[in-house]
Amino acid sequence: MFGKKCGIEFVCGILKYFGRFAPDKIKMIIEYNLKERTERSSLWRYCDIVEKLSDIDRDTRILATKILAERKKRIINPLLNRKLSEEPDPFVRFWIATAIGEIGGRYAVKALCRAMGDEDRYACQGVTDALEKQGRRSLKEVIKYANSDNPFIRQSVAKVLCNIGRDDPYIREVLAQLRRDPDERVQNMLDIYCDCE
Repeated sequence: MFGKKCGIEFVCGILKYFGRFAPDKIKMIIEYNLKERTERSSLWRYCDIVEKLSDIDRDTRILATKILAERKKRIINPLLNRKLSEEPDPFVRFWIATAIGEIGGRYAVKALCRAMGDEDRYACQGVTDALEKQGRRSLKEVIKYANSDNPFIRQSVAKVLCNIGRDDPYIREVLAQLRRDPDERVQNMLDIYCDCE
């Protein structure tokens, strides 16, 4: 289909064209240009394509993000971390967070923690699920946000700590502190995910 010398602008132009008429063609083009290449230089090419797809429809952005996650290459995390804060669509943010969680790495937890305050329930679910996927190595960073002024962040902290750290005595202390939180949403999250009493 497209060789290595095919320009990014051309690939994105084709994606935009097919995006209106043939979703299957989108999948075929993205998979050929992203998934089949494994060398390091091509990963930067993947990032270029995702970078230029910001004005493409939601499904195409989600598909490109999923394919990047499958590569599990940490060199693409800086792009995904930035996209997590820039992406306007909450469904795409969900999949970006999921991709970051799949790829992992030391910067993944920090990027996900910064996104815990997402006010969209679906996007926030992606962020907390991705943090839980990091396991106990995310606890230290998550705990730093337990006293945040943002109730959405405290709500996310409660969910993550309940799901991956409630057996730890120190984590139980933090959860007990969150149990006294004046915000009803934080209380509801604790009621759903763990018994802190």
